[in-house]
Order: sequence, then structure tokens, then C-alpha cells
Amino acid sequence: MSIFHESSSPLLGTVLIHENFWSRITVVTVTHNSSEVIGEYIRSLDADAKLIIVDNASTDNTLEIIRALRPGTTIVKN
Repeated sequence: MSIFHESSSPLLGTVLIHENFWSRITVVTVTHNSSEVIGEYIRSLDADAKLIIVDNASTDNTLEIIRALRPGTTIVKN
């Protein structure tokens, strides 16, 4: 069983990615009133990547969307 998966990238061509690659990645995102785009953004991330959101006092439903799509996401309120 291979621990690498083939992936295609427009910039790099065909690459091999280690099966644990995404579980080692942490994505830190700063947001403010991003309810119109945050759902699409979160869905674009690999489910194994750890997500940390730094929210700059959003007054819309940005945080509710994040919590619904990625329960357990670390949210830092700024």
C-alpha cells in the first residue's frame, strides 16, 4: 500500500503527496464579516487541515457558518 497519492497542480504538474500531508497543515485565517464567502472558503480546504480563525469582531453570521461547517475549529475573537 502506497503512502503517497498522485495529485495534479497547474503550477507543479503531477506531484506525489504524502497521505499525512494535510493532517500536518494548519491554516490560519483572519476574517471580518465574511458570511458571503466564508462557506465556500471552508469547503475548499481539505478536511484534515487544522483551521484557526481569527475573527475581527464580525457582526454578521460568519462565526455561525464556521461552527456549522467545521465544528471544533479554533476561533480567536479579536
